[in-house]
Order: sequence, then C-alpha cells, then structure tokens
Amino acid sequence: MLMSSIRPNFRSASFLREMSVHGNSCAAQRLSTAPRTYLGFDRNIYPGDEAMTELRKTFSFTSYWLSPPPGEKENTWRGKRELLRTQGYGFLVLFRGRASSELRSDSIAKQKGASDARSAVAAARRERFAAGTTIFLDIEEGGRLPSSYHS
Repeated sequence: MLMSSIRPNFRSASFLREMSVHGNSCAAQRLSTAPRTYLGFDRNIYPGDEAMTELRKTFSFTSYWLSPPPGEKENTWRGKRELLRTQGYGFLVLFRGRASSELRSDSIAKQKGASDARSAVAAARRERFAAGTTIFLDIEEGGRLPSSYHS
C-alpha cells in the first residue's frame, strides 16, 4: 500500500510569475511555507536491507510493525529500526488489531486490549522509539465493529 500526505505540493502559475518578477528571494520565502509531500509504503513482510536502501530513493517513511502483521506468525521488521533510521526513514508505527471474533465480550475485550497495549509499549521500547510515539492499531476488518471492539 502506498501512503502519502493529503496536500500535494503544486506550484501555481502565480508562484512562477512571482518568482520571475520578484526574484528568487521572495520565491524561496514562499516555497519554504508551501506544503510538502512525503511518500511512504506499508509492507507486512520486511523487504530486506538491500531493497530498503533502494526504496529510500523514492520513499520518506515506512510502516514499522511492532507485532506480527495480520496473517503472520513472525515479525520480520523486528530489530530493523536503527538501520532504517540511519538511512533517513520516518516511521508509521503499527500494532495488529485483533479480529472482532477474538473479543466476544466487553470484559474479554478490555483484558486483551490492556494486554495488547502493554505488548505494544514494550515492543516500541525494545525498538527504541521515543516515549510519546503514536502507535496505530491496524484493524483489517471492514464494516461496523461490534461494541466489544470499542471497549
């Protein structure tokens, strides 16, 4: 899956006109305040160190799994954060959300939710993500989620 920011960075005809009339200093000032676009990608399986070096030529950030991704028994991203950080990647940190069939009641959902939260925090610490890092819960189910999921 390819991810990008919502607001692309387009240069308008008026910007180009301003650059030619007022010179580069005014244009550079306006360019610095223009929205920027960052491309990223999401893969369940780590593509490999060599592929990540090549992908960095195009992409600014990547998803980073703290748990095994949906449908997987292993997390192939584990231990790769520092290498990717030194290559200049940004991260969208992910943890697998449970299927609603695993959350049959509010009390079970609360128990598993608390356990998963502790696991996500422990994994983020092991990978040396900073305190306060946002961890996204990856929910693969579509449609309305049952009330137990919200618990």
